[in-house]
Amino acid sequence: MYTQYTEEYQKQLSEIPQRLYYTWLSSLPSLLNAFKVSDNMEKTLELQHEVIKNYLAAQEIAVNTALSAQKQWWDTYFDVMKKASSAKVEVGI
Repeated sequence: MYTQYTEEYQKQLSEIPQRLYYTWLSSLPSLLNAFKVSDNMEKTLELQHEVIKNYLAAQEIAVNTALSAQKQWWDTYFDVMKKASSAKVEVGI
């Protein structure tokens, strides 16, 4: 009786990995459908595209602002220098 119990136990124990494997294989397609890999990939790509577009737009604004500030600074510099050179000429006369 004890040997029958042991044999039955070993038989069930050896079948467990096989059952788990077949159960896993049979549920795999439904798991893939549940996650909808292609839909998630498309959504991820769309999100990345939007983030990059917004980043580039912000970068464009920052560069234009910096260029505008530099242009104003140089324009002011040359105006001041022109006024300073005219003032020297008038004082010298």
